[in-house]
Amino acid sequence: MAAGARAEEPLAELSHYVVARPIYSEAGFQEENERLPPPPPTLLERARALCSCSRKKAFQITKSFLPILEWLPNYRVKEWLVNDIISGVSTGLVATLQGTPACTAL
Repeated sequence: MAAGARAEEPLAELSHYVVARPIYSEAGFQEENERLPPPPPTLLERARALCSCSRKKAFQITKSFLPILEWLPNYRVKEWLVNDIISGVSTGLVATLQGTPACTAL
């Protein structure tokens, strides 16, 4: 039985943790763990960021020249196309009819 008791002793020693750390006050903790703001980027880093091109940046530039690429993927053709055609034709007719009296006076 003595051999069995000795085998359990090392396991008993491993079942405890010893943590040694200083006791902080709020001010002491803030001082030691203060987060410093990152340094501002250098001129070279800013120039690289502005002049670099990625797929995402190229697509954003393209969308600024062609806004249809922004809303076309979300366009509901079955729900909106007929109403859009009707409103386009009626707006075109009104604009055409408002412009014709000046031409018919000749």
